[in-house]
Amino acid sequence: MNQRKHFSALILLFTACLITVFSSGASAQTVPANETLYKMLLENQKRIKALGQRALDAEAEAEKANVELDRMKKESDAGVAGAGTINDSCRKIGGFFAEANVSYVRPVFDTAVIGASEDYDDGYTRLLSLEHDAVFVPELTLGYEGSGGLGVRAKGVYMKSEAGFFQEENDLYGSLEVHFDVDSNDLDIYVSGALGAEDKLEAWIADLEIYKRAGIGAVDIIFGGGARYVNLDRTLRIWETEGCDEIHAFHTLEGAGPKIFLEGSFPVSTCLSLYGDGSASFLFTQENQELYEVPREPYDHNANDGEKLLTILEAEFGLQYWPTESFSLKAGVNGGYWVRGGGWYFYSDDANASWFGDYSWGYVGGNVSASVAF
Repeated sequence: MNQRKHFSALILLFTACLITVFSSGASAQTVPANETLYKMLLENQKRIKALGQRALDAEAEAEKANVELDRMKKESDAGVAGAGTINDSCRKIGGFFAEANVSYVRPVFDTAVIGASEDYDDGYTRLLSLEHDAVFVPELTLGYEGSGGLGVRAKGVYMKSEAGFFQEENDLYGSLEVHFDVDSNDLDIYVSGALGAEDKLEAWIADLEIYKRAGIGAVDIIFGGGARYVNLDRTLRIWETEGCDEIHAFHTLEGAGPKIFLEGSFPVSTCLSLYGDGSASFLFTQENQELYEVPREPYDHNANDGEKLLTILEAEFGLQYWPTESFSLKAGVNGGYWVRGGGWYFYSDDANASWFGDYSWGYVGGNVSASVAF
């Protein structure tokens, strides 16, 4: 179509040139042969030039329209709701992408990891507790976003945390006795030397998600769902340094289930946005918990196995910046809560205390990440 218009414009310009040559020859004559015909030729020349110019202008406008149509089509294919959506001029939309995230979070438990009474001869009592410090948690995401804003991504997260302490006898108060079960004396430790304790937590999380990107005004929205797999392994060891009393406990959770999530971002400056993410997953898990003394005796063994519905809630808020359209940086705060996924509870001052129960735990801290689009 554009070639046909261009060819027509050339014909009109060529005709105008011929008329110009002809009219120039006619004007060279001292007396025109026909003054009326000469004037008509000059008028036709002007009209033909005007028509040719209009054809060229129309062709230029058509080219502009085609460029605009191509731009609108690309935005539509990428799921961007027209101009004005968040930072569409700062980032690459669609294609393969990868994101590396590192969180620095502290595990927090509903109950003390160890809560054992510390009784001395003169009646002095206090609660022994074991708290975990903040740890680095790596996360890797790989994905692809296609036409219409539809995308798929896979995530992997690994967390490992350890804590421990030594509690020595205090000569001021006398001998140290630590009770772990008020209903019997089987788990009491009359400490010789010092009491040692170490708690280890290790968790693997894998997600496979499908999402849809959409624009609402200046807000960029991502919503979707998928499947999550978790494997949690927690071990506890308590011992005395100069005696033979020792206690071991294990708690494992493994299972999978559905996950839903919602993410949003809003521009606050050029290529800078405020973002917030939230998710919930509901997992059908197999739980195993075990407690025994060393040396292991039949009456010292206690186990609690069964199926459990585990709910995990997560949230993250922060800022995202695009130095280039293919590279972005994030920094924010994040947290998670494992409902009924905390494991054991030790506290001997309560006669109704249970070694095993539906106790919860979570984590809170900050994170930074970098993502690349290919």
